[in-house]
Amino acid sequence: MFNGFPVTNTPAVQVWDFVRGASTAATRSVFLTDDCAPIQFFKTGVPSEINLYLPPSYPEGKVLTIINSPYLTTAVSIVIYASDARNTSTGVSGTGDNIYRNRPGHTLQFFYTKATLDQATGAAFVTGWNCISQGSANSSAPNSFATAGGTTLATNAFAAGGSAVASALQSSVVGGQLNTASGTASIVLGGTSNTASGQNASVVGGNNNTANALSSGILGCSASVASGTGSAIIGSSSSSTSNSNSVVLASDGATSNGGKSAAIGGAFSTTRSRANSVTFGSFFIPIGYTAGCNQLALMGAARETVDATITTLTNDNNGAATTNQLVLPNNSAYYVSGSCIATVTGGGNTKAWSFEAAIKRGANAASTAIVGAVIKNIVAADAGAATWDITLSADTTNGAFRVQVTGQAATTIRWVCKLESTEVTY
Repeated sequence: MFNGFPVTNTPAVQVWDFVRGASTAATRSVFLTDDCAPIQFFKTGVPSEINLYLPPSYPEGKVLTIINSPYLTTAVSIVIYASDARNTSTGVSGTGDNIYRNRPGHTLQFFYTKATLDQATGAAFVTGWNCISQGSANSSAPNSFATAGGTTLATNAFAAGGSAVASALQSSVVGGQLNTASGTASIVLGGTSNTASGQNASVVGGNNNTANALSSGILGCSASVASGTGSAIIGSSSSSTSNSNSVVLASDGATSNGGKSAAIGGAFSTTRSRANSVTFGSFFIPIGYTAGCNQLALMGAARETVDATITTLTNDNNGAATTNQLVLPNNSAYYVSGSCIATVTGGGNTKAWSFEAAIKRGANAASTAIVGAVIKNIVAADAGAATWDITLSADTTNGAFRVQVTGQAATTIRWVCKLESTEVTY
C-alpha cells in the first residue's frame, strides 16, 4: 500500500512492479494518497486484476496519469475505484463501484473536481474524478483503443463511435453507430448497423450491410451482403455478391453470383451464376420484382483448337456447363446477337462472323429451343479459312445458347465470341 511521500520529496513517477515474484493469483490492491506522484507506472504481469483506489481529495487542476505497461503475457487490467463513486441506479457509493478499467498497454489520465454531475443525466452526483483519455477505458487487449461509446476486444484494435465494437485482431470501427468489425484486419467506416466479419473486409457508410468474406467490401449501400472472396458492392441497396471477385454497382436488389461477374445499374438484375459476365438491370422495375425479369447481359467465350473437332466455346476454357455459357432460367426467352473472330498466329488466316437468334426455355433445360432460324453472316474471311465455321444452337442439357466451332486439322486457331442478350423472364 502506498502511503505517499513528504511534500518536498514527491517523485515525478511512482513505479509498481507486479512482475517479479508475482506468481500468486491473489487480488492486489493499491491505495493512492493525495500527495502521490503524478505518474503511476504499473508493470503488470500478475494472473489477476489489480485494484487501484484513487486519492480521496486530490488537488484540483493537477493531472494524475495511470500507465498499465504489460511485461508478461499474463498482464491484466487495473480496476480503478474512487471513494466518492456513486451507482446512479442503486445510489450505492464508496469504493464498491469501479469507475474505469485501464487495459494492458493503455494509459488513462484523470483530474479531480468537486461536485461533478452525471454526464448522462446531468443530475446525479457520481464522482469528482474525470478521465481525460476516456478512449482506453473500454479496450480489453494490448495496443487497442476505444472511445467511451466503443469496445475493443483484441490486440491492435480501434473502436470509435456509438456502440462500436472491434473484436478481432487489427480490426477498426471509425464513426457511425452500432457498427462491428469482427474479422481480422477488418474495418467499418461510418454508417449504421454495418458489420465487417470477413478477414480484411471493409464497409464504408450506408446501413445494415455485411461484408463477411475475405477481402470483400461494401461502399455507400444499404441492406447488402458481400459474401464472395474479393467481391464488392458499390452504391446499391438490397444487393449481394456471392462468388469470388464479383461486383454489384449502382443497383437495387441485384445479385452477382458468378465468378468475376458484375451486375450494373437498374433493379433486380442477376448474373445467373454465369462467370465472367456483365448484366445490366432493368429501368427500375417496369415489369415486376422477379430477379432478372427484364435485363440486358454481355459475356464473352473463347477457345483454342488444334483440329477439326467440333468444340463448344465457354468463358472459362472448361467443358460446357451451366456457369460458363449463356444459360437461360426456366420460363424465359432471349434475343441474342453476337460476333465471333478466329485467327492463327503471325497475321495468318482470319475469319469473322456476326449472328442473331431468339431462344426460349420452358419448364426445364430439355425444353430449351431456338425460335425460327438463326441469322448468321460471314463478315470477312481469308481463303485459307474457308472450312472454318461456327454453329449456333440450343444446349438442351444445360439449358443454354450454345456456340460451337469447327477448326482445321493440324492448325492452331484461337476463337473469341461476344454474346449480347436481351432477356425476359417470368
